[in-house]
Amino acid sequence: SNNFQDSNKIKRTELNYDDMKKIILLLLFLNGIVLSYATRIEIDGIKYDTSELNKTAEVLKNNYTGSIVVPDEIEYEGIKYKVTSIGNEAFAKCEELQSIDLPSTITRIGDKAFQYCYGLESFVIPELVTMINNSTFEGLNIKTIKIPENVVRIGDYAFLGCDNLETVYVDGPVEQIG
Repeated sequence: SNNFQDSNKIKRTELNYDDMKKIILLLLFLNGIVLSYATRIEIDGIKYDTSELNKTAEVLKNNYTGSIVVPDEIEYEGIKYKVTSIGNEAFAKCEELQSIDLPSTITRIGDKAFQYCYGLESFVIPELVTMINNSTFEGLNIKTIKIPENVVRIGDYAFLGCDNLETVYVDGPVEQIG
């Protein structure tokens, strides 16, 4: 019975100050490595989140106005990043945005990306986009839009409040709407 009690005792490991310091430094170092893989930058008035890992960039929220041309590639500190994504709400509520030209490298357009961009009267969805997310184009003044053949899903409220929308061209087999 005494052996049973001894084997069930919990072993305690005590860390001294030097051990704790080493652990904290290791955690800070690892955190620095993770942070170095994503950098937020601004080039020519467009904000991006870059990924060191796959050398891609996502357009982020800013107060965009006028005509915007998103490049297919950006360069920062000697590294080139392919622009592949428009982030959630990236252009949302940019009421003074008149036109936007997206590169063919875009594969993802996030939720509410262009919501309430009342100044946008036309929009071209890049061919590589596979999904139109929730409320992506809510409130736009577009009259026609072409859904590329790679789009398989259109999210909830994607075109809510697009009162001037008269024609939607669908090139591919959209599998799910809403």
